[in-house]
Amino acid sequence: MRDAAERALGAEPGFTSVAGRAEATTLGDASADLVFAAQAFHWFERDACRREFSRILRPGRCVALVWNDRARDATPFLAAYEELLRTLAVDYEKVNSQDTVSEAALAAFFAPGSYRSFAFANGQEFDRDGLVGRARSSSYVPAAGHPAHERFYAELELIHAKYAVSGNVRFEYTTRLYVGELGRSR
Repeated sequence: MRDAAERALGAEPGFTSVAGRAEATTLGDASADLVFAAQAFHWFERDACRREFSRILRPGRCVALVWNDRARDATPFLAAYEELLRTLAVDYEKVNSQDTVSEAALAAFFAPGSYRSFAFANGQEFDRDGLVGRARSSSYVPAAGHPAHERFYAELELIHAKYAVSGNVRFEYTTRLYVGELGRSR
C-alpha cells in the first residue's frame, strides 16, 4: 500500500512517506491533526497503537478508522466469490475485518472518549484484470507458491466469466467510518 501511495502521490507537494507502523510511526509528539487508517485497524496491536496515536495527535484531534465491508451474498457473483474465499483462502475466517472488529472493541479503543459511526453504500466495478488485482491485494488470498494458488485463480477466472456483465463484475460494500477523539486518561 505504501509503494502504491508513493507511486501515485510521490510528486505531490506536502506528501511524505515514512517507514513506520501504527505502533511506531516515527512522527513527532503532537505533530498530527488526524490519524486515518483504512482497512487496516484489525491488524494493529491496539494498546500500542492507541498510545502512539495519543502521542502524535495534537490535543482535540481525531482518529478515523474506515472499512469497506463487502456484501457477501447480495448478488450471485458476490456469493460465488465468498464461497471461493471460504473454500481456498488462507486464514480468511481469522483475518476478515468484517468479523474481527466489534463495537465493543471500538468503544474500548476510544475510551474514555467516544466516537461516531457512519455508514455509506459504495461499489466498485472490476474487469478481469482488476478482479485479479483486487484478489491479490487481500492478505488471505493464496500467494504464489501456496498449494491453493493456481486453483484459486483458475476458479476466480471461472467466476468472472460466469457473472461478468459487459466484461465487469461489481463489488457492493458498506463503507463504515468511525471517528473520535482518544480519551487522555490512560
